[in-house]
Amino acid sequence: MFTATASATYTASSSGTASASGNSLEEAFNNANIAALEAAKNSICDAPDSEYIEVDNLVIGAGTGGTYLASRLLNFKPHESLLIVDKLSDYGGLLINSKVPGTDTYIELSAIRFFPDIHPRVAYLAKKYDLPLVEYLSEGDVGQSYYLRDKLFTSENVIPDSDSVYNVREDEKGINPEVTLVNNLEKFFDIDKIKDLRYRIELFKNVLYSNQDFQPLAQQNMSEENYIRLQDMVGYNDYLSLKTNFIPTSVEVLSFLNSTTQYRFANGYSSLTKTMASKNSLNTITFNDLNSHTFDEFPYNSLFNTAIVNIEYSTSKKMWKIVIGSVQVNSPEEINYTYSSTKTIYAKTIYSTIQLIYLKYIHKFTNEYFNLCENNFINMPAMRVYLKFETDWMTEKGIGYGRSFTTLNGSQLIHYADKILMFYTFNQTKSSKLFNYLPDNIQIQKEMIEPNESTFLLVNECIKIIKASYGVEELPKVTGIAYASWISPLRYYSGRNLQTLKSESLYDILMSIMFPYGKDGNFYILENGMSFNTTWNEGSLELIDFYFNLIYGEPLFGEVLIK
Repeated sequence: MFTATASATYTASSSGTASASGNSLEEAFNNANIAALEAAKNSICDAPDSEYIEVDNLVIGAGTGGTYLASRLLNFKPHESLLIVDKLSDYGGLLINSKVPGTDTYIELSAIRFFPDIHPRVAYLAKKYDLPLVEYLSEGDVGQSYYLRDKLFTSENVIPDSDSVYNVREDEKGINPEVTLVNNLEKFFDIDKIKDLRYRIELFKNVLYSNQDFQPLAQQNMSEENYIRLQDMVGYNDYLSLKTNFIPTSVEVLSFLNSTTQYRFANGYSSLTKTMASKNSLNTITFNDLNSHTFDEFPYNSLFNTAIVNIEYSTSKKMWKIVIGSVQVNSPEEINYTYSSTKTIYAKTIYSTIQLIYLKYIHKFTNEYFNLCENNFINMPAMRVYLKFETDWMTEKGIGYGRSFTTLNGSQLIHYADKILMFYTFNQTKSSKLFNYLPDNIQIQKEMIEPNESTFLLVNECIKIIKASYGVEELPKVTGIAYASWISPLRYYSGRNLQTLKSESLYDILMSIMFPYGKDGNFYILENGMSFNTTWNEGSLELIDFYFNLIYGEPLFGEVLIK
């Protein structure tokens, strides 16, 4: 038996020393290091009684879900204190947008659009708060040209009778592949009910559907060539071929195909979250303002530029013990931040609305829980690049406000607004070059800037793609660029629990993830990617309503309990 002593530093202000034994020298050192690190954590987790800060409800994340949850909680539990914590400087989370210089146009670096018929909660809040909207990607005049898989076409021949765009089977020519898709999916779903959350919940309880991959069931009686055409028309190049689960993918595709006009927020998507916070009287405080008397004067507070350092359960106080740190970060998904100072708070209930891949850095769940989460999500990097040109050459060339698809590195090209073209892509092999050209690995360029040396490679590659895609020899000067890269969690196709080797329904898996300590554990995971929708913003709102329905018997939808 060997014995070793180790010291560890957890933050700049905490350290610990511990000794441990092991069967080998290496094992002894490893055990000592682990023990020292735990001692370092504990050294900042014990706050003096004079600094004892207690709150009834702690909400982690001030994005769409976190702000909506906080708004519902303070109206549902008006006598309980509440604190929202977010490492960014304002409400909105990933809903980052900015105004294009010299215009009234907002560009969205994450969520963009919503459909009133498939996003009823977003539409409800937009109407409730009288937020101005604009139509997103209207079709405009007939005859506008688009680009699709190396060939230009117009709106009249998107479904050609010939082989002008796709070499489909003779029996498929002239037939909209969307019709074939709907016919295939109608064998499994009631298409008219797919927008109803109650119906989707029942689908999630079906073990057979939960274990089905999307493509083989959706692609029946459809050639591979026509399936590719369908993906392009739906707007996700290669997305429908990923091994994602049958139910969520079907829900999105069917909703998309049966939707009506789509909208975006005239003042940016984050205007929804900021307005919701304002209308529900969420008070903003600074890190230094947070003390034992904070909730005496105003019970509902939001704390920005603050990150969670550590979460653990205090058995002596029977509350959750949370260490928070004052930070300055530039990106929603940045995790390598430095704490300038820390404080300890105690919460009766924790609601986490951040992505699971980040939650694991601040709380030590069991390995079984981590494995359950890892086995049910694929984390796909996504990216947007906006280019502003000196003139609106797209309108001059008859390129409509709509999606175009390229087999080149750009993936999806969108005529977004006057003079503005947008690239939208997942990090597939063909688009990885654009990701590699992000300047200095900066994740998000929040404001549209003039091109410079750091953006030269990215702009130049985009120009090459545009010229090849649209057959344009010369382009006007690029006067602005903005870009973003983020992680999009996709539901994995398998509903099989790799710990128990049992096939489970997606509903059972969602319950296991939502309640890591059981329904009475006062630690709830309400993260967008695990909703009954997909990763639309509507999914966040649906999940919150589902929680209130499950725990308190509140209606799944209707006149929601929110100011």
